[in-house]
Amino acid sequence: MKLDNVKKTKAKQQRILLVNDEKNMRTVLSDILRMKGYMVKGIKDGYKAIEAVEEENFNLAIIGLRIPRMNGIKVLENIKRKNPQIPVIIYTEDKTQTTAIEVMKKGAQDYLALYPPNECIANIERTLEERSKKLQIEKREGSAEKISSK
Repeated sequence: MKLDNVKKTKAKQQRILLVNDEKNMRTVLSDILRMKGYMVKGIKDGYKAIEAVEEENFNLAIIGLRIPRMNGIKVLENIKRKNPQIPVIIYTEDKTQTTAIEVMKKGAQDYLALYPPNECIANIERTLEERSKKLQIEKREGSAEKISSK
C-alpha cells in the first residue's frame, strides 16, 4: 500500500467541522480536505456549529473568526464548554496579535490565516496528528492503569 493511501485511510477516520459564512471559501476548503480523505461538515453560522457539536463527534473544528449570528470566539467558548477535547483552529484573513492572544487563552489550538492554503492545510493536518498521538497516549496510560490495579 502506498504511503499516500495509508495517510488517506487514517484521514478517513477524521471528522472535521468547518464553519465559514462564505459559501465559496467553505466549499473550496471542504473539497481540499475531502480530497485528502477527511470527512468534512461545512456550516455557515455559529449557532448551527454548536448544534452540530452537540449532535456529532468531531476530531477538529475549524472556525472563522467573523461568522454570522455568533462570532468565532463565542463558538470556541461554547465548544470548549461542551467538549474540551475537540481541538479548535480559529482562522481569519486579518490576523492581529491581540486577537491571537485572546483565542489562545480561550483554548484554541491554533490561530491562522487561510492564505496561503498549503500552510493552512499543513496546520490542520499537524493538529489532527497531535490529537491522534495524544489519544493514543491516553489510551495506553488507561490500559496500563487497568493492568496495574489488578
